[in-house]
Amino acid sequence: LQDKEYLAYVKTEEIKTNIQYQLSSSELNYLNNNLELSDSFLSKLGEDQTRNLCIFAQIMNHYQNKKSILVFACSLNHSSLLNEICNLNNISSRSIDKDTSLFNRRKFIDEYKNKEIKVLFNYGVLTTGFDAPNTDVVIIARPTRSPVLYNQMIGRGIRGPKVKGNKECIVVDIQDNIVGMPNERGTFNMFKKYYT
Repeated sequence: LQDKEYLAYVKTEEIKTNIQYQLSSSELNYLNNNLELSDSFLSKLGEDQTRNLCIFAQIMNHYQNKKSILVFACSLNHSSLLNEICNLNNISSRSIDKDTSLFNRRKFIDEYKNKEIKVLFNYGVLTTGFDAPNTDVVIIARPTRSPVLYNQMIGRGIRGPKVKGNKECIVVDIQDNIVGMPNERGTFNMFKKYYT
């Protein structure tokens, strides 16, 4: 599909934060029982200033290269915080979450698709049913244990030229010291047995 230009070629940038996180016993129990990180742990990640500076550096790098950037944040507060940091630095951006009105959600998505804004933050709403073929960069700032969710996040940026997308999409994967998280290569190979 990449050779036929239906899917964009993916260039992965794995950005290691080098921050050591320790799961509490309740967070570890939640992970073992639900196979996903708890909201409390994701909120903690979203409040880490060093990690947020790392994310902002990636946004700034791609923004300066005139890329359209979709960012998956750790929480509602994290999405709003990153958006505020960008606005304070004169980067045109918006944040969408479950509490964003339908009117504003449509408006912000249209602004992004029309390249009036270059950065769109979200938490938990744009993983499916969202189509913005102009997306050049997907920043995964929200770790997930789910290869399906990870694949859905990547999928927001990989429409190829034949379907009004891009030839290449950059996936910036913010990586912490959490073991067992999926990666781009693994998700592409996950369904290999179905098409070989």
